[in-house]
Amino acid sequence: LTMLPFYAAGIFLTYRLGRKLYGVTVGAWAAAILAVWPPFYNYSLEFRTDQLWMVLWLAALAVWFSGRRSPGRGFAVGLLLGATMAASLKTSPMLACFAGAVVLTQAMSRSQPVRWRTVLRDLGLIAAGMLVVPAICCLQFWRLGALGDLYRGAIGHNLMPDLHRHRSAWAQSVEFAILLCLAWWLLKRFGFARKLSKINQARLTMIWLTVL
Repeated sequence: LTMLPFYAAGIFLTYRLGRKLYGVTVGAWAAAILAVWPPFYNYSLEFRTDQLWMVLWLAALAVWFSGRRSPGRGFAVGLLLGATMAASLKTSPMLACFAGAVVLTQAMSRSQPVRWRTVLRDLGLIAAGMLVVPAICCLQFWRLGALGDLYRGAIGHNLMPDLHRHRSAWAQSVEFAILLCLAWWLLKRFGFARKLSKINQARLTMIWLTVL
């Protein structure tokens, strides 16, 4: 029963995202399908941190897409992303994908020039907000004298053994960046970039986030 609120929140936030990006009909159908989708229903009732992570991640996306960018919205998104990071470290690759989606959307936008001062301000506010919840968690573990346990449980447990014998994450990141640049060149070469630039920025960001 304790998981039912997260189940309901996931459905509601899916509706909010669908309504904002594509309209009320799409949002309602997305929520209805998700509510009766067997894997979502079954896994949502399991007692695990993934339910909390799902709701926080969807909430961060909903706040980001719900209106125009502002200092308050940026900080609120940062707070939610920080809470998401505290819930699960799987947020790290998701953040990289989200940042890449935003950058690609801005690069393809022809409606208005990029204001780098505003972009840096927003990034700073998001980063500041992201520090709040993890800092509170670290402070609490420090008060209990359990920082070592926090590291072993949240970070050390997720480190791959013999990582040095495999390709480093940096090498994979470089390969991914090269493939992304190649895809961008192909889009421009065959005229798809111009067509994509006409799509609503929020929709285009979600498209890139899904692709990444």
